[in-house]
Formats: sequence, structure tokens, C-alpha cells
Amino acid sequence: MTARLFGFPRHIAHGMWTVARCLAEAGSGTGADEPGRIRSVRADFRAPVLLPSTVTYAADDTAFQVRGGSRVHLTGGVTREG
Repeated sequence: MTARLFGFPRHIAHGMWTVARCLAEAGSGTGADEPGRIRSVRADFRAPVLLPSTVTYAADDTAFQVRGGSRVHLTGGVTREG
């Protein structure tokens, strides 16, 4: 279990997978009611997501956040094309 080698008590969700999941929720910008395609992404990792766990995804037009209860795991934002 690699997570234990880094001091975590259980398995963790990989940060890049977590960001990719957020981007999947943000949409590709290909639908008629969606904003433009994503041009750039910024992600700030705050705390690991220990598995198993339940998290909440929240977003507005340009920013997103992943929380587990009151703990913020990830914040980030996107820039979209025209």
C-alpha cells in the first residue's frame, strides 16, 4: 500500500484523478447550453481524499471545490475559450 509509505492511514484518491473528475463535471463545452471549451485549469490541493469517503463537488462558472464535510480537499478554476 503506497499511501502508507507517505504517512497516510488508508488508500487515497490520486489528486490528478480528482481533478479529472471535477473537469468531467464541468463539461466539455460541446453542448448548446454549455459555455466554451476549457482552455486552462488551475488546481490547489489542500488535503488528501482518504478512501473510502464521501465528498461533495461544488462549482460555478469558473471555480470548483471538493469538500468532505467541513474539510476542503481541492479548490480550482478553469478558463474557457470565448
